[in-house]
Amino acid sequence: MSLSLEQGTELCRLLADTSRCRLLILLEAHELSVAELTDITGLAQSRVSTHLARLKRAGLVQDKRVGSAALYSASGNGGAAGELWTHLRTQISDAQ
Repeated sequence: MSLSLEQGTELCRLLADTSRCRLLILLEAHELSVAELTDITGLAQSRVSTHLARLKRAGLVQDKRVGSAALYSASGNGGAAGELWTHLRTQISDAQ
């Protein structure tokens, strides 16, 4: 997949955020709600929601409705974002 310079830069910005990377790592292992992610990460609910929205737009995160709640998980189908994340993920050794 070919990206423009602007698209590549925006993708790098997306994955350069520690909180977003941590959310992706958590969502690779578990389906979690915003409330659960807030408890685990200590981030404000609004920050978690904003990060999830950006990751979802990039195709890295998906959600499913269970009653009135939404559960989020890593999608594994993110095009260029997914390819870059897969490469980065193999290099991340942070045990947090």
